[in-house]
Order: sequence, then C-alpha cells, then structure tokens
Amino acid sequence: MYAMERWREATCHQLINLLTSPGSGSRARTAGLVAAAFADGRLMDAERSIAEDILVVLARDVERSVRGALSEHLRHCAVLPDGLARTLAADVESVAVPFIRYSPALCDGDLVALVHGGAEARQCAVAERDTVSARVADALARRGSEKAVSVLLANAGADIAADSYGVMLDRFAAAEPIQRAMAARPRLPMTVVERLVRIVSEALRDRMVEAYGIPAPLADTLAAQGREGAVVQAVRHEPDAAEMTTLAERLNRFGQITPTLLLRSLCEGDLRFFEAALVALTELSQDDVRALLADENDGGQREILRMASVPEPLFRAFRIAHAMVRDTLADGDCVWCDQHIRALVRRLAQEYGDLCPGSLESVLSQVSSRLLNQRKVAPV
Repeated sequence: MYAMERWREATCHQLINLLTSPGSGSRARTAGLVAAAFADGRLMDAERSIAEDILVVLARDVERSVRGALSEHLRHCAVLPDGLARTLAADVESVAVPFIRYSPALCDGDLVALVHGGAEARQCAVAERDTVSARVADALARRGSEKAVSVLLANAGADIAADSYGVMLDRFAAAEPIQRAMAARPRLPMTVVERLVRIVSEALRDRMVEAYGIPAPLADTLAAQGREGAVVQAVRHEPDAAEMTTLAERLNRFGQITPTLLLRSLCEGDLRFFEAALVALTELSQDDVRALLADENDGGQREILRMASVPEPLFRAFRIAHAMVRDTLADGDCVWCDQHIRALVRRLAQEYGDLCPGSLESVLSQVSSRLLNQRKVAPV
C-alpha cells in the first residue's frame, strides 16, 4: 500500500526528472519506487504501461545500484516485461545472483542457459531455487561445477532423475562432498544406491591401504562389509519391488551378492531382499524360491543355498536366521529390531562354538575371514 501511495503521488514529470538526474542515488530510489509499485500488482493499465517502459530503461542504467534496486524489488514478481528477467539474470553477479535464486519469471529454458553459461555463482543460484525441475537438474548434473552439484543434491525441492544421478557419479566419482550429499538424499533409486556404495567402498579401501598401511586383503574385506551394510540399510525401507529386483540383478552382474551379504540381509530382517537376491543368483522364479525356503525338511533350503554358491558350513546359520526372521515377522504386529538382531547373534555364536559373540558386524567379520581363509586353502 505504501508503494502504491508513493506511485500515485508521483507525476510523470517528476519521474522524468528523477530518471534524468545525474545522481545515481536518485535513480536508484526511482528504481525501487517503480519496481515496488509494479510488483505490487495493483497498478491501473495506463500506470502499468508507463512502469514497464521505465523498468526497461532502468535495467540498462550504467549504475549497479540502480539495477540492484530493480533486482531486489522484482525478484519475486512472476510477470515482467518481455526480456527483463533475462537482462537482470545476465547482469553482474551482485545483481543477477539474488534474482536468479528467486525469480519465478525465469523459465526452465532460461535456467538451463544460465547453467550452460558456466559461471559457478549463477549455477549455484539455480541449484538453490525452491524448486528445480528434472530438466534443469539434469543440466546442472551435466554442466554444473562440483559446488553447484553439491548445492543441488542438498536441495529437497530438486527433482533429480536416475540418469542425472548417474551423470553426477560419472563426473565426480572421487568427490567426497558429492558422495555425502547424494547419500543424504531422502530416496535414491536402488541402482544409484548400488553404484554409490560401490564407489564409496572402493575409495575407502584405497585410503585404508595407502594411508593406514592395512593389508590389501583385510582392506578388501572391511570395504566389502561397509558396502554390504550400506546396501542392506538402503533397501530396508524400499517400497518398490521392481527397484529391489533391479538392484539385486545389478549386484549379481558385478558378482557382489556374496554369502555374507545374503546372511546380513537375513540378520537385519530383510526377507524381501534375501529372496530377490536368491532369484538373481539362481534364476528361479520368486514363487519357486519361496517354496524351497519353506521346505519343512530343510532339503529345499539346502538346495537353493547350493545353487546360490553358499558354502555348506554356513547352511546352519542361514537356517537359524531364516527361521527366526520368518517366525518373528509372521506376527503382523511385530517389527524386526535391534533386540531381535542381538538375540540372533547370540544364537549363531552358540551354534558355532568358534565364533566370538559380539555385534552383528563382529560376527559377519569373522564369517568373512573364515570364507577368505577357505578360499586361500581351496585346491586349484
């Protein structure tokens, strides 16, 4: 209302005097006055036409303070004179960046062009907008700087497609800020999760060998444990069965469905991933996998574990874990939790007298070491 009153108090003659005044302060005040009145949205048609002409002139003013006043007052205005939004977005950073960050007058095409322009501050402003479309996010994934991509990944309002995540990993696979920001996204496609945890574990393995002098075989085992733990945690609450199946197929293609990953998924109560992994390993149907696992005489379970290349000494662990998880989850009101995991770990330690009881990670580490030793002594 204040801006409207100021506008209606000013005559065209007064505005012309201000615009032609040699003092930039006067023109900046005029810019603020006209822009605020225009953004208010209640000008009459004749007043709005005059205001549009004035804004176009002011946007070409040589003084940054004048153009900055326009940017400040127009950044939330959805409708602007043709070309004015692009003019302000192309200005010097102090004028352009706040405008790019907020302006609804910039369309996706404008934003993509700004990303392709390559200026990091403008790319970050695009990435930080309240909403970022999949088209703009993909442009940032392909052309944005590492910092701009990190800002995009931290933006909950960004719509990022699976292919765009893949491009980011292609470009910034070794960049830990990208890895951390991507891992923190609320819901990643399962194929992206698989690739992300593989990249992270490989980088972790290299750091353990180079920086800490950990022997390579042990580093491989620890990195694999970290990767497998990340995979199981990521899929635990995945509602999409198709995503789960796709992830299991990809893991199998890379030879990453190990006996310890299968056992871990059971120990953490994830029957869905356990079954999907067995389907991928054996190429049986899900119904056939479930039928074999349900065999009361354990013959079916032993058969499918053989088909999945699980070492026979681990059959008892799988039988115990599968039975505990199945019986617990059979009660629709019961949720598998840390208490159940601890009880299962104690049961496994009792069954295998040479396993030291402790945490799930400790038991899985001992199982991994046992399998590694078995491979070392296996006949050629």
